[in-house]
Order: sequence, then C-alpha cells, then structure tokens
Amino acid sequence: MSTNSTRKQLLNVMNNLMVPYNDGLADAMESYLKFAQMKPSFALLSMPFGRVGLLLQKYNIDFAVNIPTILVPPLVPWAAPYVPIPFHHVSVHNMSFFDRIMVLGFNALVNFFRAAALSMDYKFTLVPEMGWDLWQGRLVFINSIPGMDYTQPLPPLVQYTGPVVDVKKMEPFPEDVEQWLEGVPADMPVVYVSFGTVAAMLASLTSPDFYTLWALPKPQQAGLPGNSATESMALGVPLIGYPQFGDQPAVCQRIADAGAGISGPPGGWVQTTDVLHVLQTERYAERAAAMSRLLEQFGGVSRAADLLELAVRGDLKLLETPLESSFTERFKYHATHHSQIVRLGRVQSSDTSKLRYKVLPIPPARLHLYILSV
Repeated sequence: MSTNSTRKQLLNVMNNLMVPYNDGLADAMESYLKFAQMKPSFALLSMPFGRVGLLLQKYNIDFAVNIPTILVPPLVPWAAPYVPIPFHHVSVHNMSFFDRIMVLGFNALVNFFRAAALSMDYKFTLVPEMGWDLWQGRLVFINSIPGMDYTQPLPPLVQYTGPVVDVKKMEPFPEDVEQWLEGVPADMPVVYVSFGTVAAMLASLTSPDFYTLWALPKPQQAGLPGNSATESMALGVPLIGYPQFGDQPAVCQRIADAGAGISGPPGGWVQTTDVLHVLQTERYAERAAAMSRLLEQFGGVSRAADLLELAVRGDLKLLETPLESSFTERFKYHATHHSQIVRLGRVQSSDTSKLRYKVLPIPPARLHLYILSV
C-alpha cells in the first residue's frame, strides 16, 4: 500500500491481515473446543489475540498473554496514563504541556469507556482486547525490559522477560552470505538493512565508509535476529529505525530515548547521514551493549516458562492485587494518577532531550549497525 498515513496503513493491515487471520484462528479454535473431548486447561496468547480470548473465556480456559514488543495504551490497561498511544509520536522525556494534556486526556477517556462498558456488560467484539475482564488476574509477559520500554508502575502479574528467543544460539549465515562478509575489509563496518527496503533507497545509502547488506530472502536470514527490535538490541548493536505505522514509531522512540540508536520520522527512508552519525558516535554502541547486558538478566525463555508453570498451578493468584480484582479500584487509581502527573508538568532528560531520531540493533559480531525499515 503506497501511503505514509499511519491511519490508512493501520486500517489496511487490520482489514486485510489481522481481521482475516484472527477470525480464521478463532473459527478453527471454536470448532475444536466445541467438539473436543479433552480441552486444554491453560493457554498462552500473543497480542493481538482478538476473539480467541473471548472463546477461552467462554469455555472457562485460563490463559496468559504475551506482548512481543512494548507496553502501550490503549489496548493494554496496565500501561501508565502518561505513556502516549503509538500514533502520538512524542517522547515522555520531552513532551510539551499540551502533549501531556493530550496523552493524559486520551488515556483517561479510554479508561472511562472501559469502566462504562464493564458496568453494562458490553463486549468489545471488534477489538476484544479492550475488555477489562480479559486482562483481570492474567499473567502478562512483555518481551522487553524497563529502560528499553518506558519505566512505569506495574502489578506483579505483569512481567518483563526480554526476548523469548535465544539470540546466542542463532544459526550461521548461509555460505554465500558468509563469503560476502569475508570479502569485507576488516576495518570497514557492515550495515544490515532489514524488511521493507525498496530500490529507491539504494541511492540514499551508498557510501565509501561502510558496506551494506541489503534485506535477504527468507532462506538466507539464518544468523539474523529477524525484524524484532528487542532481539536485535539483545545482540548489543545500535539500531536506526525508520517506522512506518502501528507501534513501530513507539518502539523506535523508546530505543532513541534509551540512547541505543536513533529514529527517523515516520514514513521516512534510510539516509547515509544517519548511518554515519551512529557509526561515528561511540555512545550509541556503548548504550546498545549496556542494553544487551540488561536484557540477558531478565531470563528470556526460561523465566517465561517458569512463570507459566506457576500460573498453570494457580500459584500466581497470590500476586493478584486489588487493582486487578476490581476495575473500579483501577479506574480510581488512574484518575488520581492523572491529576498528579498534570501537576508534575514537563519531564526533562539530560541525555535524551535532544535526540531527534531512533536506532535499532543488529546481528552477529560481523555487523556493526542494524537498520529497521518496516
């Protein structure tokens, strides 16, 4: 779809990808649950989970939720009220007073409608994730860490795990890619451009200062972290992000705020000047390495598996707070929190207030910079 409009791109993805996918999955699951003699007692859903969550609720099957990127409103009710929605392209560290009012006002309005819907027993059939009862008392994984995501107060059942793939056990590059890398002079950095690149970028990413490895066909992507910003950051390589729509601007902004990369404007294209800036500025590589060390300590797959086992046994019910057992209490908490944040005014950050862009990480030690253009 040839448009840089976030709204149009999101509608296109929803109508032509997410809705058909979720409906097909839900229909297949409903057929199974309706006739199966043995039903599962527990499930793990990944966002967005659509009607599948309603089906599990209907058949009294408990479940946990995995969020593969970051914690953002309005779908996730646990996101702090000062966190912007993905389409509001601002950083929490340098919002204007007007931006702050807009963010808090929107999140307050969403929570009001959530409370009203719950009181009337209304089901959000188009976007089931908006229903409070689907989140109430659930274990929630976030495949990120505080620092990469905005730090915010969360209940004990909401857990950061870091990436849920072992980036240190990635397969080697295919032979032809490895041969190409071996031909790169030892003193020259390699920049990998991933996902969504087009021929028009070629003219804007030509430089005698680095080698460029363009987006590879699927069979040749062994040895690379896919297109996940978290997986890339786990490898300790700075990243330049060129977000297009959805939560991409929010993810890129967080990495820029963490100082581990820069972000181009939504809908932008790869620029040689951005690449040279990141390659020649040591603080990006240093911060990406620090991020990698932090991500490693959050446990990844093994920690997520341990928590799931406790959830299946029902042990995590002991971690449920009053905010989770009562939406009324949660709504009152949000209302109080909103008024406190408005009084705080503008948040300053000595490190990141001047950042205009955002960067993302990259694969093996042979690569020096990762560019994510999605």
